[in-house]
Amino acid sequence: MTIIYSEPYYDSYEKQYIQILVCETQDVDIMNMCVRYLRKPLSSFQQMNYHPCGTFTMCNYAFKNNTCCDKMMTIQDMPQLFMILSLKYDFDYKMGKLIEKQNIDMYGRKFICMLSKK
Repeated sequence: MTIIYSEPYYDSYEKQYIQILVCETQDVDIMNMCVRYLRKPLSSFQQMNYHPCGTFTMCNYAFKNNTCCDKMMTIQDMPQLFMILSLKYDFDYKMGKLIEKQNIDMYGRKFICMLSKK
């Protein structure tokens, strides 16, 4: 099972926050579509648990942009991502209703959908 979120990310080149598409997964096919990055606090007041990438929270998987390999997919790329994923995966929106009530976590992530293999 894979969960897809949108999450704020500070693009230091553009000097602005963008909403990137991230996931929590153990699926190797989906991990191959992603780049691993280090999550940073959204504010200087935010406390984060600084654990190595293997344990939790600081490292995350973001979907790679297919047209520009140095960038991550943004919320505007969601139709393209869904088109690619629909070939191998089913989208589960019903579970989203349960998660939607606590939609934003301490990292600013917003739930989009859950995936399972066909």
